[in-house]
Amino acid sequence: MTDALNVDLTALIRYGDEVRSTGNEIVAAQRAHRSQPPVPVSSFGNSGSGAAVHEVAERALETAHTALDRLAEVLHGDAELLQLTAFSYHEASQWEGARHRPPPGRS
Repeated sequence: MTDALNVDLTALIRYGDEVRSTGNEIVAAQRAHRSQPPVPVSSFGNSGSGAAVHEVAERALETAHTALDRLAEVLHGDAELLQLTAFSYHEASQWEGARHRPPPGRS
């Protein structure tokens, strides 16, 4: 006989919701930041290297946006897996309970 597996389904679902919420917050922050006007080249000075520094800063920012987009995707995927795991545990528990219940009319 195996030991019963006890899982707090409510906590698992709540954690999935929190993970999804974090992913949503990243997406919202990304949208807000991307809607801002870009930093003008003149902000990097009037020397010949100002334009190059501006270009590097823009590329770094775009790389950061890409990384955050991917992080949000991973968080949303993890949230989905947590919800699926909670559902699977619930279904397994229901099945296991039904398996050990006596048939109707028997005690």
